[in-house]
Amino acid sequence: MRQADRSESWRRRWRYRWFTTAELELGVLRARSTTVRARRLATLARVRESYPLVQIDGAIASSFARLAAEQLGAGGKVRRHDTWIAATALHLGVPVLSQGHDFTRFDSVEVIMV
Repeated sequence: MRQADRSESWRRRWRYRWFTTAELELGVLRARSTTVRARRLATLARVRESYPLVQIDGAIASSFARLAAEQLGAGGKVRRHDTWIAATALHLGVPVLSQGHDFTRFDSVEVIMV
């Protein structure tokens, strides 16, 4: 895991999924303070303005299945939304941008804290 790398190389390749938008917006709606809400809203706006939406295809579904099997095999639970986001990033060969540590359980997925 590393701090946000603002290099254009991954920005050009990075896309986001509709689950990502839903998760980010849920975070805005559930924020317990105006400071946190403002930070989350700024992130959501930046993502919506900067990156195109990616839909699920068969290859991403296969990545989801592999990640879910790894989690279950390790005795964990499958957090479906996080797993779909991680599967999309894994398939596209791009990092997951996150403000939390939810994605660190996916060993094969790079995580950038923003």
